[in-house]
Amino acid sequence: MSTQHNRCSDAPRVTIGLPVYNGEDFLAAALESLLEQSFTDFELIISDNGSDDSTQAICEKFAAEDRRVIYLREQINRGAAWNYNRLVERARGEFFKWAAHDDLCSPGYLEQTVAALDENRDAVLAFSHSIFIDAEGREVGLYYDRLDINHHKPHRRMKRLVRTLHFCNSVFGLIRLSALKKTHLIGTHLSSDKTLLTELALLGHFHQVEDFLFYRRQHEKMSVAANRKASDLRAWFDPAERDVRDYKVKGRLRREQYRVIWRSDLTLTDKLLCSTSTCVDRFYRKWFKRSFHADFQQLVSVDSNK
Repeated sequence: MSTQHNRCSDAPRVTIGLPVYNGEDFLAAALESLLEQSFTDFELIISDNGSDDSTQAICEKFAAEDRRVIYLREQINRGAAWNYNRLVERARGEFFKWAAHDDLCSPGYLEQTVAALDENRDAVLAFSHSIFIDAEGREVGLYYDRLDINHHKPHRRMKRLVRTLHFCNSVFGLIRLSALKKTHLIGTHLSSDKTLLTELALLGHFHQVEDFLFYRRQHEKMSVAANRKASDLRAWFDPAERDVRDYKVKGRLRREQYRVIWRSDLTLTDKLLCSTSTCVDRFYRKWFKRSFHADFQQLVSVDSNK
């Protein structure tokens, strides 16, 4: 059984969806950063996946103080994938943004990304560069996403995506809801955010705002750090996936990428070209890891003049 608090009557331009499970440490700060946006025409839907800490009390406090906040609560943890996707089903805005319970946004994030999508009708996603912060909110590095993908040919967009995508910070950007609902959303497999970005790249352009407006928090309780075992991380996405055999997991991301390509409405030629771009990426990434070790310290730059 689920519970719900608040509901705005008029459909806003933007829906922010915040999935959370036991997020008491950083949740209040995340909510404050969203409610302090200079662009105010939004609803903020929180989906609580059966938290047993003080998450419920925090959410109810914010919902009582601001009519834009809508609080949904489940009695059991249905997994992160279900929780993320539930928010899209509830969204009413023209644009949609996922917000993690432990990240922050600068006050101008929505204003700049909404303007970017208004000005670029072929774009399905707008996002900014990122700043990595630690548990105390201290800056630890800058990350240049370099995912400004605006080629009119889908396979060229695909090539740029697979060559450039490392951290999936852009999945927390502002997405055109009509495009997002054409995708399979967040899957229950590892790195399903990359699969989603693949689908979005097939549908349209990505627009990168040339400012650092997104703060991605790195801490010991984040999903990847807290779930060291592959089985635990699978269960984080979907509890039913915990005991899936490893041989069914290996290579699933690539299989899912091929699947979304061939299920798309692209022409046969474009499907073949996109598949080729994805295949070539396998060898490119091996080279990249050998050359740069794919290490966090190599992927984030502390030189703001780069």
